[in-house]
Amino acid sequence: KRFKSREEIFRDIGKEIAEFHESLKDVPPEKLSEGQRLFMDNYSFFMEQVAMVESNYTDEVKRSLGMTAIHNDLQAANVRFDAGGEVISLFDFGFSQSDPRVVEFVAMLLGSDGPHLPLTYSKDKVISMLKAYQGAVRNKLSKVEVAAVIEIIRIRFLEDIRSRFIRHSAQFRKNIFDYPLLMPYTQPSIDVFRRFASDELSPEEIFYEINREAPPSAALGG
Repeated sequence: KRFKSREEIFRDIGKEIAEFHESLKDVPPEKLSEGQRLFMDNYSFFMEQVAMVESNYTDEVKRSLGMTAIHNDLQAANVRFDAGGEVISLFDFGFSQSDPRVVEFVAMLLGSDGPHLPLTYSKDKVISMLKAYQGAVRNKLSKVEVAAVIEIIRIRFLEDIRSRFIRHSAQFRKNIFDYPLLMPYTQPSIDVFRRFASDELSPEEIFYEINREAPPSAALGG
């Protein structure tokens, strides 16, 4: 089975968010449900984030990233460790596909625990994970790839918003209108997305941080 690329997912999300807004824009505010009001109250923010991806994740950036085989669901549950904590194997390659290597960071940075929990974002986690990767591989992340990681995180947040508000397929109906019990988790999810946006992650800053050598005293623990 072929899974959609981040680019294809984003194209669908932007269209579906705009279409959902179009279906609600003429409904009197007092007629909107709680979930519909929450969507409308945050619609401008969602579309600002869509515009950020369109501005930053350009065709030129995409062409420069290259393609490789990725696992596409890297998380602790899919990794086997030995007694010393070293990775000895990966499994569950059901979502593997060809994509830029930076896509691999999505599950590791944001988690994938389902619609009952917000995505697990923090700026410190982004920097520490990219720094660990940079120290472990020969082919280091470029500044363009770091910028792409930021936009792929943004796309994942938009994907999460889409899944919470919009039924985008007959098979996947786990949105707040089909499952009202998910409603209490939606505002916290938007809050995390807004925190990510307010951090205004800078590719230059993150690239500097992940390539910065620790001071000798820190490396020695002193």
